[in-house]
Amino acid sequence: MNKSNSSYKDKNGFIFTYEDKLYRCILPSAKDDYELLMSSGLYECLATKGLLIPHKEITSLKLYDNAYKIIQPDFIPFISYPYEWSFATIKAAALLTLNINLKALEYGMILKDATPLNIQFCEGKLIFIDTLSFEKYQQDKPWIAYRQFCESFLLPLLLLKYYPATKASSWYGNADTVSINNAEVLPLKSKFNLAAFLHIHLQSKSGKTGTSTEQRKISKSQLINLLKGLYDSIGKLKLIPKNINWSAYYQKDHSENYYTEKRNILNHS
Repeated sequence: MNKSNSSYKDKNGFIFTYEDKLYRCILPSAKDDYELLMSSGLYECLATKGLLIPHKEITSLKLYDNAYKIIQPDFIPFISYPYEWSFATIKAAALLTLNINLKALEYGMILKDATPLNIQFCEGKLIFIDTLSFEKYQQDKPWIAYRQFCESFLLPLLLLKYYPATKASSWYGNADTVSINNAEVLPLKSKFNLAAFLHIHLQSKSGKTGTSTEQRKISKSQLINLLKGLYDSIGKLKLIPKNINWSAYYQKDHSENYYTEKRNILNHS
C-alpha cells in the first residue's frame, strides 16, 4: 500500500495504490459533501455525460481505521500536466471546469477548488477527476475558487495569447510568482480585453486595496452570471501565432510534381 503525494493538500481524502490498483480514501470530514454529490443526482449527471471520472465504492478493503469510504476511480493509463498542454487544451480545460461548476449549482453544490490538475485525458477527451472537489453551495457565499481559477486558467491563457512564442511551462513553472497581484506581467493593451480587465486587473487592484471579493456577498443568480461571463470571455480567446518558417507551408507555391510525388508516397505508405 502506497500513499500518493499528489493529494497532500487535500484534507478530506487521499489517493493510494494497493496491489497495483488506484484507490481514493474519503475521510469523515468529506462525508456530507460526498453523500450530497451521490444522492443529489449530480454525480450521475456528470459521469453519464463523460464530464466526471466514474468510480465504484469498495467495501472489501479495511486499510484505514479513520476512512469514511474507499472508492476506486476508473483507471487513466496516461497522466499529463498543464505545463505540457497547448493553448487550446488549457482553454478547453477551463471551459470544462466552468461547465461543471454551472451544472453543480443546479444540484445545490459548487467546486471548492479550480485547478487544471483536476483535469485529465480519458479516451481522447478531457475529464474532471477530483471527486472531492464538490461541496454544498451556501446561499450568498462567493465562489471560493474564483481567484484560483483566474490564476491557474485565465491568466496563463492571457499570457500565452499576448506572448505566443512562450510555452505554457514557463507560466505554470512560476505559479508562485505569476499571480493576479502581479497583473503587470500582462501588456498594457490587455486592459482593453474584457476578460483580462474584469477578472485580472480589477481583481488585482481590489486585492492590493484590501477589498477582496471573497468577503462580499453574491447571490446565486449573480454567481451564475459571473461563471457564464467567464465562459463566454474565455471561449472568445484566440491564440494568434507569429509567422514562422512552417506556419504558411501549404500556402507557398509548389510545383505540380511536388504534390503528385507526395500523393504517391502517401498512397504507398
